Formats: sequence, C-alpha cells, structure tokens
Amino acid sequence: NNAGTLLNAASPLTAQPAAVAPASLPVSRPVVTEAQGMPVVVYREAGVAPRSRGFADAGIVPAAQQRPDEGDAGAADGIRNGKSQVAAAVEQVRAPQPVQNMNPARIGVSTSPMHPVATAAFPVAPPRDMKADLQALRGVVATSAVALEEQQVAMSRPNRTAVVMPRALPSAGAADFALASSDVQALVTKGRRVSRSADQGYADWLDNSAGAKAQADRSVVPEQAVRAALRSAAETAAERSAAVRQARNDWDAAKSDVDQVKGQRWPQVQVAGNSPSVNGSGTTRFDDYNRSTAQINVTTMVYDWGKISKNIDSRTKTAEAAELYYKTIEQQNAYEVSSNLVELAKNRAVYGIGTSYVKRMSALVDMLAEIVKVDPGRLSELSQAKARLLQAQTSQEVVADQVRSLELSVYKLVGDQPTPMPSGTRWQLRLDGLGSAVDAVAQNPAIEQAAAEAAAASATAKSVRAGSLPQLNWVINKTTAHDSWGNRQPWTTMLQLSWTPFQGGSQRAAERAALSRASSSSDRREQLQLDSEFKVRDAHRDAIALSERTKMYADLSAETDLVRKQFFEQWYHLNRRTLVDVLLAESDFYNNQVSEVSTQFDAYQSILKIRLNNGTLEQWLQET
Repeated sequence: NNAGTLLNAASPLTAQPAAVAPASLPVSRPVVTEAQGMPVVVYREAGVAPRSRGFADAGIVPAAQQRPDEGDAGAADGIRNGKSQVAAAVEQVRAPQPVQNMNPARIGVSTSPMHPVATAAFPVAPPRDMKADLQALRGVVATSAVALEEQQVAMSRPNRTAVVMPRALPSAGAADFALASSDVQALVTKGRRVSRSADQGYADWLDNSAGAKAQADRSVVPEQAVRAALRSAAETAAERSAAVRQARNDWDAAKSDVDQVKGQRWPQVQVAGNSPSVNGSGTTRFDDYNRSTAQINVTTMVYDWGKISKNIDSRTKTAEAAELYYKTIEQQNAYEVSSNLVELAKNRAVYGIGTSYVKRMSALVDMLAEIVKVDPGRLSELSQAKARLLQAQTSQEVVADQVRSLELSVYKLVGDQPTPMPSGTRWQLRLDGLGSAVDAVAQNPAIEQAAAEAAAASATAKSVRAGSLPQLNWVINKTTAHDSWGNRQPWTTMLQLSWTPFQGGSQRAAERAALSRASSSSDRREQLQLDSEFKVRDAHRDAIALSERTKMYADLSAETDLVRKQFFEQWYHLNRRTLVDVLLAESDFYNNQVSEVSTQFDAYQSILKIRLNNGTLEQWLQET
C-alpha cells in the first residue's frame, strides 16, 4: 500500500515525503473547485476507484515521467491542472527558501554523514545548504502527518466528500504536503514553533562544548602533584588516628623494656633500715642494743651464662617488632586514606559523566514533548525517553550516594582538614618493573615485624635456659647495727653463688613455649612474604591490563560518541533509526565513558596496592 508506506515516512522529525492521495480511495473524476480563494480538487464517491499509479498519483514523479492510463487521461490532466494552480497558492504560505532538486528517498540529509546518491531517473542539482532547507520545511512536515491522517479517514468513509489539496512542487525533486486552505496558515505557524524547539534540542544534543557535555576533566596530572596531595592527607590522618598513636606508644614501651633489662648489668644497690624493736613482754629497753639501724647491700652480677645478654636481645627484637608494627599501621592508614581519595576522585568523575548523560536525556524528553503536541502518535517514544531519563537519574543518585559515603570515610580519617585532589583524571603514576617490585617485598614492615618477633622469641628461649643454670654474684654488705658485745659491724664483701636445680619443670616448659613462638613467627613470616609477593605480581599484572583496557575504552568511547550522533541524526532527519536505537547508543556511550574512567582509576589503585604490599608506600609518598 503506497499510501501507508509514505505516511509512516512522514513523521514530524522526518524529512521524507509522504503521499496525500491514497490509491485505494473510491473517487470519480476530479472536479477542480475553489475554497476560500484557493483551488482544490474534489473527489466524490463513484463506486470503483481508478487503478493506482504509485508515485505518479502522489505527485512525486515529475509530470514528464508520468504515464496515465488510457481510461484515466482526463483525470490525470485535471490533477496536473489542479497542481499548477495549487502550487502558486501554497507557495505564499510556505518557507521562503525552496529545496533544490534531489532524490526523494534521500530528502532531509543535512548534517548526516550519509549523502544523497544521484540516479538517472532523478537528476540531482548542484549541492547546497540542506540543513537550512530542512529547518525551513521541518515545521510543515512535522504538522502534516496528523492532518493527512484525518483527511484519509474522512475520505475512506462512504457517502462523504473528501477535499484534498494536491502536492505542490516548488522545485523539481523537492516535495512537501499541501493542506486544505483553511488549515494551512495555522499549521505552518505551529509547525515553525515546534521546529524551533526541536532545533534547539537538536543543538543541545550534539553540543560538543566542555560546559554542555560536563564530562570528566581529562587533563594530565604529574606524579609529584598526586604524591603531594596524598602525602598531605596521609600525614593529617596519621595525626588523628588513634591506632597509629597506640602503636607509637607500644613502641615507646618496648624501648623502655630494653633499658630495663640493660640496667641488670649494673650493680644492684639495696638500702634498708628499721626502728627499735618493741616486744610484748613489757620489758622493752631502748639502749645501744636496741636502736634504729640501717643497712646497705650491693650485688653485682659476675657470671650468668648469658642470661641478661639473651634477655636484652629478646627485648631489643621485641622493640624492633613494635617499631615495625607502628610502621605497618602507619602505612595501612596512609593506604586507607589514599585509596579512599582515589575512589572519591573516580566517583566524582563518573558523576560528571552522568550529569552530561542526564542533560542529554532531559533535552530529548523536552524535544519529544514538543513533538507529541503536534503528533500524538509518537507518545510511545516520549514514554521510552522518560523511562531512560529516570534510569539515568537513578544511576546518578547511586553514584551520588557513593560519593557521600566516601566523603564520610575521608572525613573520619582527616577530619575537617581539606584534602584537595588534582582535577584531572590522567595521572602520570610510575609503575616499577615486576622484578624490582617483587624484590622490594622484603622491605614490607609486616614481614620484617614477623621476623623480629621470631628472633625475639628465640632469644627469650635462650634466656630462659640460661636462667636455669647457677649464677655468680659479687655482694657487698654494711649495717649500722651492733653485735651482742656492742660492737659495730664492718663492711663485708663476698662472692655469692645461687642455683635453683629444680622448679617442677617450669623453666623447661617456658623454654619450649618460647621456641614454639619463634617457630610460629617464622612460619608467619614465610606466609606473609609469599602472600605479599603474589599480591604484588597480581597487582602489577592488573595495573598493566587495566592501563591497556583504559586505552581501549577511550577508543571505544570515541567511536560510540560518533555512533550515537549518527544514530540521532538518522532518526531525527531520515527516520532510518528508531528511538530505541538512539537510546541504546546513548547508553553504550555513557557506559563506555564510565568504564574508561573506572578502569583508569582502578589502575591507580593497583599501583597503590603494589606500594603497600612491598612496603614502599611511605617512601613513595615522601619523595619530592
């Protein structure tokens, strides 16, 4: 059915021509009459309609190429005469700029990358500004579909007179609808208003300016700027962190324990005193034999089988383990705040991309809302656009919630201190070679802490074993008490040997416990080193893969940006694409942009994981 095919091609935003004279209408010989000063062609019901001649009846094929049938020669002459009279009348209310000759199947192509193809049947004039022509005709084309449908419904009813204006051809090859004279001026005015609104939405949709698209800042940021921002935030977080302060206090306590054990090497001076004694018999006498006395005892260790030395080694290694634990907590805290800041920067960039997506969907909804006012048949497209707009807004709210959650996490770590990050998304972070990154795993403070704890436990076991052996001390005593003859006691000095040969097996049990703790710490160190090594390898592989994937997503985003524009132009101008295709292309473009930014920042997170697991994060942050 030629009438149905051409009607579907005459949507408000489509520049393809549509027929105005259905071939299946029951009409008789045309009668040219005049209505309100304009000639019209009146078809009245006459039983059987003449055979359709396709595009010839629709007025698209030039008159020179028409081949009227022998029985319908008079009707064809009447139609051609009516067209010549109608053309002059309609030309007064149409846009002042006519369209040049072109292929009717390609009409409406202005900014589209598709170009009209010249054929032998339809000669094409030299090219001109098709966009201006289409903007002038879009209003009439947009408003003609509804009026044409109403006229076809009226003419399809029996015993009723249908009045149809034949198509006027202002120039060969360009076609437009001709409406009844009573509705021409109103529809043209309304169509131009809708055209201006649609054109504005079209311009907003394809605007490539940074302000309108509101995409992420793709400027390049040097590594020094990134390190400075992360170092400032890490230092602020370390000052506020209670866990870091606790580890620092534990380290200070362990250092004091070392000094305590070292003091056992020096002479141990003990001073004591007592008052006169009082007995309960009531015969207490206070004389030279019962007076206040004082005494002093100096004990110096001579030989203890290395007990104090092993104990000092154990406490020293314990203090070293406490220091390494402090560094581990400090590094974990720096990684936590750095990771949150990187994640926050990623979600803010994704939010900027989503803002552009919501703007485009809003512009499309506004554009279709204006179109539906003229063509209610496209209400389904407006519903689809509204659904996609709500989906975009929902995604934007999800990202906004993530941004707020990350902001709270950063606030918990750094408080009210500002933590500005570079605005660009392309950070020039250095990625060390795999061999260097794996070799640096031994510097991980957590691994070194386990090794120090193992050494401390081993030294404790040796100290316990040495404590079970005899000890030799040098003792010096002096007291002010008198003996039974009233003489003062002199200074005394001696070598004192002490040994506890049996304690119920407690010393052997303490030695075995210390050796077991040493073995446990050694095993934990091996496991930590193995885990850290493979975490470094995995993060290094992820950093390279994510970096390559970022480039692929960047290329894909550029291609899908072109695809979405082409789909929109083909839907807007040619009606060669459905709105679903346009919406899917927009979703693909948005998703590819989000994937590009997310993958890029995930690569930065992988670099931070490498620095954390090989223990070089603090060193990297302190570099200038």
